[in-house]
Amino acid sequence: EDPRAKHLKELSRRLGEETGEPKWYEMSIEMEKLVYEEIKRNCNVDFYSASLQHYMGIPGDLFTCIFAASRIAGWCAHILEQLDGNKIIRPKANYIGYEERPVIPISER
Repeated sequence: EDPRAKHLKELSRRLGEETGEPKWYEMSIEMEKLVYEEIKRNCNVDFYSASLQHYMGIPGDLFTCIFAASRIAGWCAHILEQLDGNKIIRPKANYIGYEERPVIPISER
């Protein structure tokens, strides 16, 4: 479990109570449970940031910008490491998803 996620989860709960709008926290809890049941993975630090940003009055179309801004220092550090070692750092991952899936138009979903 991501130890940072625990703190954001608790903050989301508290802000949900304080704003009188706990549904975003409650939906997050349900999604977290469903995902864990399905793939046995805990959420990371970013999961509860969406409900927190909502509670803070940040418009949804800025969520991605805030996510990216919080990552810039780490991305820059990786670039500096790559330049220093003249080596591209590639994460190890194997795609295990579908090879092909039909695209269903939104109007038919």
